[in-house]
Amino acid sequence: MAESETGDQLSTFLKSGIYRFLGSIAVFTDSVRVLNRSYTRFREVRPLLLKVHKALPAVTDLLKVVRNLRSDGCSPEECEELLLPSVEQSFVDLGSVWQAPLYEIALNFPQYSEPTQDGGSPIVQSHGQKVIPMFNNLVVNETSRDAEAEFLNSKFIMPQKSCFYVV
Repeated sequence: MAESETGDQLSTFLKSGIYRFLGSIAVFTDSVRVLNRSYTRFREVRPLLLKVHKALPAVTDLLKVVRNLRSDGCSPEECEELLLPSVEQSFVDLGSVWQAPLYEIALNFPQYSEPTQDGGSPIVQSHGQKVIPMFNNLVVNETSRDAEAEFLNSKFIMPQKSCFYVV
């Protein structure tokens, strides 16, 4: 029985990159396997998302309803720029060049407001932007909100209270 559970956990680890220890709340995470899995899923879904994005302007009824829900849209020219295939950089390749210590990542923290306990005016909190080295550094989002990370003209969402380390 224990062997089959260990075998199941091992096969789950090989698929997901996350190993959960039996009888404990501890887990082991293979960050390379997790990132590769996420990248593979992105590559599989990207063509479908591009088709949907191209087909969306033809659905005028839906666009009329959704138009009021958008906070900030892009003009047709800006949207086309987003569709153009960009040169994708490999973090592994970038980390192996001599310029790697010079690369920086910018974390943009959104402005948000928290209501006060006594029902008064909300307290507006803005964390602004934080620029830190990308490689050989622990990149951390310690806030309770998602942050937008910018690296080499690409934008990523960094989940709340998360971190990563790129060697």
